Amino acid sequence: LAAGPNTTDFVDAYTIDCDASSNIYIGGTFSGESDFDLGSGVQTIQALNSGTKGFFVKYTSTGAYVNKKAYGSSANSNLKAQISNLKVDVTSSTVAVLGYVSNQVSGTSTHKGAKDVFVEKLDLNLTPIWNKQFGGALDDEGSAIDILTSGDVIIGGTFQSVADFDPSTTTN
Repeated sequence: LAAGPNTTDFVDAYTIDCDASSNIYIGGTFSGESDFDLGSGVQTIQALNSGTKGFFVKYTSTGAYVNKKAYGSSANSNLKAQISNLKVDVTSSTVAVLGYVSNQVSGTSTHKGAKDVFVEKLDLNLTPIWNKQFGGALDDEGSAIDILTSGDVIIGGTFQSVADFDPSTTTN
């Protein structure tokens, strides 16, 4: 993983896991323009100015680039996002990512506050199965995740005020 040419660009990897074929999954956050191809190829994603994006990238067991996803908006340079944890489930051939976003993620419910918890379940090709976003008016962050044998995803994290953990329009 390589950060861009500016001295303020960075890539921070926070979590790593492997699937049954020893493919490697890494999640974290970055700023600026970052290249996620470990070889001679170029697979860049850009986060504008002082903003950050969460990333999730897959490599083969030999380190060859397979695919990537970025979370966060390209429309506002002050937005922040981070993938803080992930879990690969070899039984269901799925992966779940967890973190926070400071904007509404496509396909989720309305943005609730400063930072919202964000969770997404994907197949091993990184195709989304579902995603959810929830929280309260202040900073909420996801930090722990697991996939049960039933395929259900469980998460843990922190919230700073009254938080709505039901991603539907109902408040719970």
